[in-house]
Amino acid sequence: MKNIEGNLEGFDQNKHRILEDNKSWVLKETPKKLYSDEDHYIYNELVDKVVSSNTALSQQEAYDKIKELETKYEFDFSNGTEYLAPHASEVLERKKLYIFQELNIIDREEKEKLDKISVNFEKTAEEVANKDNEDVYAVRRILDMLLLYGRADNLQEAKEMIMNGPVVKGFEDSEDEMITNDKVKSFILNTFEQDVLNDVKIGKIIKDNKYLINPGRGNIDKGNDLVVQGICKWTAEGFLLAEDKNLYLQAEKFLEGVDDDNKLSHVYKIRAATSRFVFAPIKIESFGVEKPSDFDYLKNFNLIKEEDKESAYILGTIAHEVAHKIDIKLDQNLKDEYENIIEKEFIKEREKYVSDYVVRNKNFYKNPDSILIREDIAEAVRIYVTNPVYLESNYPLRFNFIKQKMPYIKSGSIVDFLKQK
Repeated sequence: MKNIEGNLEGFDQNKHRILEDNKSWVLKETPKKLYSDEDHYIYNELVDKVVSSNTALSQQEAYDKIKELETKYEFDFSNGTEYLAPHASEVLERKKLYIFQELNIIDREEKEKLDKISVNFEKTAEEVANKDNEDVYAVRRILDMLLLYGRADNLQEAKEMIMNGPVVKGFEDSEDEMITNDKVKSFILNTFEQDVLNDVKIGKIIKDNKYLINPGRGNIDKGNDLVVQGICKWTAEGFLLAEDKNLYLQAEKFLEGVDDDNKLSHVYKIRAATSRFVFAPIKIESFGVEKPSDFDYLKNFNLIKEEDKESAYILGTIAHEVAHKIDIKLDQNLKDEYENIIEKEFIKEREKYVSDYVVRNKNFYKNPDSILIREDIAEAVRIYVTNPVYLESNYPLRFNFIKQKMPYIKSGSIVDFLKQK
């Protein structure tokens, strides 16, 4: 409706602008090129519907109410389908229909659909909230996030992550030493206290048979070349991923500049990755070209049988990645204390770091000190849960730091696990 000056009634010129059709409602600061005309027209239709069903509202008030509910439900009508996760569309549809319901513009068919797709969701949210004494609204947001970004495959899995710690998948299909998913979960719960796992919010621990490569900071262009050649793909964490061992070896030879598998030093090898995002999965890849005998803390380790050393290395890698999640929670004073330990404590055969892996991070991957400290902590935790006698004998300051400052980690848990295997 226009007033006598020809302006749209209720239109706030300082807050909004009208497009060429003289009625589209859109934020003034929004560049038009970001949206198609069809996206702009969505708000026209919504404003008309809201005013029609809520006659006490002006068009301006209707628009403001729509924007308020978009914020409440974290939904954008002009950009509501930008997710590729399997269950994202259902989450977005539910959010949209919740808004329709609050705007009093939901029809009978839409109401029936909302009831159908929301009943399990609301039941799950209430169950999680009651168990953990959490606000149900906060739980809904977490469940939605897990589904929207594909961190959970379904609602039941999202519930499991929040209530009972990480979901474990893929170990039973491994081409490496096979450990059942249930036993991996048991190892994690026996090694790290449940409260800590809940606090750092690990979503899934996934094992597959692909090959992960850290190209190093100076080899991004080479990494891009490998992607162009179809040999590897980039991961979200910034590593390269090869589908099989043959492609992995091709990538390694290209990165190391050699033409023979026997000339490879595998300086780029990496077998797991995670990120700092909430509920981000820990991904464990193939160990096919790495041998436990390469690592001094597993050499002549009489408490572990030779045939169990690969299992010990795989479990230690999981502990290393969980430690990356935990070290985020360490305050700066503790990080400074650990950095001082690194400067004081080293053995002659190696640089000041606790393992060859950390040395490789420095010399080949060219990582800064902040990352090297995190890698040293994670490797110290790996050794602490694998062979604490070795750590205490060679790195007593590190051993005591973990024992005293990280008492929620159980020393020697891998030995205990393998004895029960």
